[in-house]
Amino acid sequence: MKSENDIIDILFEKVRATGDEEAYRMLFEELYAPLCLFANKMVSDFIAEDIVQELFVYVWEKRNEIVIENSVRSYLLSSVRNRCLNFIKHQSIRDKYSKDIEHSPQACSDADELLTMNELRDRLAVVLEQLPEECRNTFVMSHSKHMRSKEIAERLGVTERTVERYKHKAIKMMRAKLKDYFPLHAILIAGNCLYG
Repeated sequence: MKSENDIIDILFEKVRATGDEEAYRMLFEELYAPLCLFANKMVSDFIAEDIVQELFVYVWEKRNEIVIENSVRSYLLSSVRNRCLNFIKHQSIRDKYSKDIEHSPQACSDADELLTMNELRDRLAVVLEQLPEECRNTFVMSHSKHMRSKEIAERLGVTERTVERYKHKAIKMMRAKLKDYFPLHAILIAGNCLYG
C-alpha cells in the first residue's frame, strides 16, 4: 500500500514527465493548506498564501529543472521555509531602511543620485499602465489592496491558478522594466503605496 508521500511523489513525476495539469491540480489541493499552515508559523496569513502560491507557480514553470533529493513533500516544506525566511529578511531590511530615512532625512540629499519614493511611484505607475489589463488589476488588488488570490479570482471570474499566473507575469515584467533602477522589494513597497 502506497504512503501519502509516495502518492505525492507519483503526482509530481506525472507533472514533470507529461505536464499533467490534473496531477498538478491534485498536488496543489493535497499540499496547499498544509504548506500555508506551515508558512503561517513564520509569516502572516496573506503572506503565507502568497508564498505558497508563488511556490506552486514556480514548481509548474520549473518542473523539468527541479531536483528532488528526498521527497516532494520535504522539498516543498524546505522551499516554503526558505521563502518565508527570505521574506522576513527583506521585511527587516525594509523596516531598517524606513527607520534610517525617518531618523536621517539628510541621507538622501543628493537628488541626482538617488530616486525618491515619489519618483519610484511615478515610474511604477507608467510601467503598470503598460501591463496587460488583467496583470495590472491583479497586481493592484494583491499588492495595494492586500486581497488574497481567492478573492481576486472571484472578483475577476477566473481560477486562482490564473490569478497566480497574472501576478507572476506582472512582477516579472516590472522587474524587467525597472531592474536597472530598483530591487524587487522596493518595487513592491511602492506598489503597496501607489493606490493606498
